[in-house]
Amino acid sequence: MDARSVTADDAPQYREHLAGLAGLDNPVSIDITRRVLGWEPTHPGWIEDVRTGHFVP
Repeated sequence: MDARSVTADDAPQYREHLAGLAGLDNPVSIDITRRVLGWEPTHPGWIEDVRTGHFVP
């Protein structure tokens, strides 16, 4: 399926179960995960994977 822009009104006909999530303002941070679990990433992130050609959708 090719990527394309759709209006908020048309979104449910394409991905009904995800359409409501697309319009949410949901800023996220890994700071809490790092603090609570003591987690630190050990591998390159998604952006680095894309830049180096390792990310394959």
